[in-house]
Amino acid sequence: MVVIASPVYFYGISAELKAIVDRLHTPMRNEFKVKKLALLLVGAADLPELFDAIKLQYQLVLNFFHLEDAGMVLVRGVKDIGDIKGRKELEEAYNLGASIHDEIPCSVQQGKGDTSGLELLNHLDKLHTTELGVVRIKKNLSLDTDDVVVWCKDKISSAQAIITRSGKNWYINVDNFIITVNTHSYTIITAHREKR
Repeated sequence: MVVIASPVYFYGISAELKAIVDRLHTPMRNEFKVKKLALLLVGAADLPELFDAIKLQYQLVLNFFHLEDAGMVLVRGVKDIGDIKGRKELEEAYNLGASIHDEIPCSVQQGKGDTSGLELLNHLDKLHTTELGVVRIKKNLSLDTDDVVVWCKDKISSAQAIITRSGKNWYINVDNFIITVNTHSYTIITAHREKR
């Protein structure tokens, strides 16, 4: 899912965001994994037609990329800090965020341009380990489970998991455990308790 958020400048989105939208018209667009789009807009004016042009462009983007609309929060009359306090749109934005949280399994911490953590989440079905890996993980964590891979998948996809990448490995920090996964082979190398 992608959430587009912008102030309204002369009935349009910000120039920076418009440049990103323009760059989406690429042959690679058929490879995008995004399935849903949401829209958050804030404008200082109270005009009824304030968001019309942006909503039209948003709908055209949804149609062009065959995306599902995850929702819109449109806020008029917000110019200064604190203007939104007590407004119903604040609760609408919160509810939209809560619905997104339910869809996103964990937190992905990554550097600029690095989407590797999302890559791991999109390919959990590729995770595996070796016989030695099973023995090592069970020993390190004192696990009493028949399927170490399923246990690791559950931990990696939990809402509390934090995924980082360093070199050739992903490191998943969750519930005071650290799981190490090779980025090329999707092999679960090891897991151990976090040192305190």
